[in-house]
Amino acid sequence: MVCHNLGRAGFALLATLFLGLLSLAYVMNFLWTCRQGPAPELEEGTSILKEAPVLLGLAQPAATKASAELQREDVQPEDILYGHIHMAKAGGSYVNTELALNFERVCGHKGYSYDAFQANLRYKERRQYQDVFGRVARGYDRLRVPEFVMEEIGYEDCDLVSHEVPWSWWKKFKAWKVEFHLPCRDPVDHILSMCNQIGKGFDCRLDWRKEVEKCIIWMNRFGIQLNSSAEFPNARLKCYNFSMTSKYIQYMSTKLQKKKRLSTLVYRPYNDPRNPAKECLFSNETANHLVSTYMRTLPYYAFCDRCLGSEQDLLL
Repeated sequence: MVCHNLGRAGFALLATLFLGLLSLAYVMNFLWTCRQGPAPELEEGTSILKEAPVLLGLAQPAATKASAELQREDVQPEDILYGHIHMAKAGGSYVNTELALNFERVCGHKGYSYDAFQANLRYKERRQYQDVFGRVARGYDRLRVPEFVMEEIGYEDCDLVSHEVPWSWWKKFKAWKVEFHLPCRDPVDHILSMCNQIGKGFDCRLDWRKEVEKCIIWMNRFGIQLNSSAEFPNARLKCYNFSMTSKYIQYMSTKLQKKKRLSTLVYRPYNDPRNPAKECLFSNETANHLVSTYMRTLPYYAFCDRCLGSEQDLLL
């Protein structure tokens, strides 16, 4: 009789615990609904105990097909990513930092919108731009962002990306709707600026072709493939004259969202100033003509000659 009574008592205890678990599940479900919105409805025939771990917060519900489609629909098909092709010595550093300082969602090797204000302020006040990035990667800072940091951040929240990379890097955005912006600079002025960048002069007394090859740098940042519907089916390539860089900034101010607090960019030199008195190409007409004619056969300059003044010219 005692064992029988203990058995009945044990059964009653288990039943009480079972009902308590159900009550707790319902209470947790109610609290979850209040905080997160309606809980997922259970399919007909599904046991409440099977879903208890989800309702109790012990497991996360799997994404439904409907929610996955909603996430895709959140990406507006009209949204355009502006891709600023940072050609060497074509004003790219200024464009990147100026836009990042005063506009939202600018992402680039020379600065991001989210921290450009403080980076510019530090440089202005202390002339010290060694920050967290600089302590992690020698020679870098928040106005010269390491490649691995850029990749870790990602580009999903960017309206404009500016980068100093070979043209093939942009293939990662092949499925995106992109408008590439290419600065075009006069070839003679450009080669002299590149010579100055690497600390070498252009000697008109020597073989002009070798002098060009000595100075020309990073031409692989442009590829005619950027203008190809086969390589970039959702992209279009636009150009603008380097001498109209300020007008380009004004143009982009109509495309990007202004920040709440605007600031003035502190000039940051990236190389020594040029000495026009030592640049013989401006005084030697023969060498100037030979260099200009040759350089205009290179893919970048050849495209710029076709683009400037055409319907692809961004600032017409």
